[in-house]
Amino acid sequence: MGAKAAAWALAVLCVGALCAERVGVVRGGGGVSRSGGFRGGPRSSPVVIKMHQLRMQGPGRLQRPGAFPGGGRRPAWPTRYGGGGVIRSSPALHPPARHTGVVRNRAVMRDIRAQQRVEVVPGRYYWHDANGLRYVHYLDRNRADWYGFYFGPRFYWCRRWDDRWWWYDPTLANWTFWYDGYWWWQAPAGVMYVYVDNNFYPYDEESGVVTVKQPEVQAPAGQAPEPGQGRVFKSPDGARMVQISGAKAEAFLYDDTRKPPVFMKYLARGVERARFSGGAGERPLEILLDFKDGTFALFDAGGQPLDRAPAPRGQ
Repeated sequence: MGAKAAAWALAVLCVGALCAERVGVVRGGGGVSRSGGFRGGPRSSPVVIKMHQLRMQGPGRLQRPGAFPGGGRRPAWPTRYGGGGVIRSSPALHPPARHTGVVRNRAVMRDIRAQQRVEVVPGRYYWHDANGLRYVHYLDRNRADWYGFYFGPRFYWCRRWDDRWWWYDPTLANWTFWYDGYWWWQAPAGVMYVYVDNNFYPYDEESGVVTVKQPEVQAPAGQAPEPGQGRVFKSPDGARMVQISGAKAEAFLYDDTRKPPVFMKYLARGVERARFSGGAGERPLEILLDFKDGTFALFDAGGQPLDRAPAPRGQ
């Protein structure tokens, strides 16, 4: 399991463990405890889904007939290199990031184009070492060109089709293609996904933006400060207040409909500022925290982390 997958698994477990604390806020119509405060105190370990947005040029949807390679069958992997040495590498299970080194290696790309014209015998492995890169070319019985790239303990096979590099993702059970430094997947409904930080994320074709997420289980806070002991951010509808205080820039959520404001939930640390959208009879109130590291996170009015890109930002 990769680091990103492990982080998601840990976040899911923590969400379940904290469910009892959140029930009062999410389901209980306010969930005020007997002491007058809300459940989910500062000693809880908050689950924060940090996000950042990347702007990139998308490939556009592939609509022309024949744009996708057919089937998912690959050549049988060779067991020995061209010189007879035993291949001990294992196949890549995730979209290969090392492909950047292939497409940007001009000597390798020239060699591939030159050799493809003369390597025309189906079923034969043509081994090459070009500019420090070992690769093999294979022409299958349907005369489709395949290329295997070998990097130390890992190797992967790509198909060259319609002037694109394609890699068959065993998890998606579908073809992904290389474009402008990233692996892309076009879902059956036409939605484009791009592989960033070990996950596929939907690409917003209209804005040219992809929202990348990374869950964190943060350490609990020491103690919730009294209202006014820090920088204060209030929602326009007067329902919520976020206070950022201390050397760790910890953000605490308060119910601002009561006087004095009542502590609800510890949200996160390392926070630069808070913003709000919705509320006051519009769509549900949402809280957006901007972190000092350039990421942001989205919460509902009860402090529950939201696992989606934000709506257009308010103040």
